[in-house]
Amino acid sequence: MIEHVLPAAAAGAETTADVDPSASDFLERGALAPRTRRPRLAEFATGRSCARTALRELGAPAGPVGRGPHREPHWPPGIVGSITHCPGYRAAAVARACRVRAIGIDAEPHRPLSPRMFARITSAAERRELAALPWTGAHVDRIVFSAKESVYKAWFPMTGADLGFTDVRLSLDPLRRRFVVELPAPFAPVRGRYAVACGRIVTAVAVPADGIR
Repeated sequence: MIEHVLPAAAAGAETTADVDPSASDFLERGALAPRTRRPRLAEFATGRSCARTALRELGAPAGPVGRGPHREPHWPPGIVGSITHCPGYRAAAVARACRVRAIGIDAEPHRPLSPRMFARITSAAERRELAALPWTGAHVDRIVFSAKESVYKAWFPMTGADLGFTDVRLSLDPLRRRFVVELPAPFAPVRGRYAVACGRIVTAVAVPADGIR
C-alpha cells in the first residue's frame, strides 16, 4: 500500500509480520526502556527494520534510526522520514531533505470513528464539504483522522511545535484518493494521498523543500 501514497522523491517499505526483537540486527534496542514489553519491542523493531529497508531503497546508508526527545525518529543527516504502525501493519518512508522538507505517513484500521471524535477533529466547514462528496463505502471520518495524523508527523519534526486537528483545513478528493491540507503560515498548502485496502487505511503527505510562501 505504501507505494501508492508516496511521492516520487520518497522511498518506502512495509510489512505485515513483525521481526524478532531478540535478533542481533535490532540496532536501536537502546532507544527503549529496559523493561519494555515484547509486543512493543517487536512493533518498534519492525518499524525500524522498515526504515532501514526504505533507506536502502533510497540509496542512503541504512544505519540505526534512533529516537528523539519527543519519541520522534532520529534520521541520518540529510534524510527526512516517518514511521507508522497499526495492528498487523508497519511501514516507513524516507526522502532526501534537499528534495522534501518533511514527510509524514500514518496507518489506521478501516473502521469508523465515534461521531464525537469526528466532531473533535474537524471544523463545521470541513464536515459540510465532506458530506457533499461521493463516497462508496469508505469510512471518511477515519480517512480524515489518518490524513491529519500524517500532517502532524510531518509538521512536528519540521517545526518542533504542536498542531491540533482543527489547526489545519483538509479537502478530500475521493475519486483520485488525494487530499490537500492548508497549514498555518508561512507554509503553503501540501498535498497527500491515501489508500484503502485489506481492512486498513494508509495516508502520506510530503512538504516540498520550497514549501514556504
